[in-house]
This record gives sequence, C-alpha cells and structure tokens, in this order.
Amino acid sequence: YTNGNARCRVQLALDSPLMAQFGSYINNPQMASAMGLQTRRVNGTKLMFKEKDQSVIMIYNNRFFIQISNTRNLNEQQVLEVLKGLNFEVLKNFK
Repeated sequence: YTNGNARCRVQLALDSPLMAQFGSYINNPQMASAMGLQTRRVNGTKLMFKEKDQSVIMIYNNRFFIQISNTRNLNEQQVLEVLKGLNFEVLKNFK
C-alpha cells in the first residue's frame, strides 16, 4: 500500500503454520502484552497491534494469516484503515 510518502506492506498467507504460533498470542492477552502486542478488533475479528512499529498480525476465518508491516508515515488509525480496506468477503469465500 502506498499513499504519497506513507506506505506499508500487506502480506496474506493461506493455511500458514504461523497461525498456530500467533493464534496463541491473540487468545492469550498476557502473552501478547509481554511481546509488546495489544489486542484490537477489525470487522469483528481480533488482531494484534504492535505500537512500536505500527504493525498488525491477524488471523482471519481460521485460514488466513494477515500481516501489515514496514509501515512508514502511518499512524495506528491509518494502518487499521488499510486493514479494513481488504475485501474480507472474497477471503471468506476463498476455496
């Protein structure tokens, strides 16, 4: 994603082994907090937000590992807006 001098990398992986690892962080707030992650919700789905580098880790529909990283000149609200811009209906129906 690029908008002027603001940019970030959006990565999606289907049925990734990383989901098990990060799923434990998402479901355990104490573990997430120890890693500097904070829980947020987008479209009713929990995600982990790391304020230090404005990055996001999310597992959607128990199949998609979504990560937003390498954020430059974006604040938390803008990063979450990028995530909201993904077409979750297409992902939900992906086979």
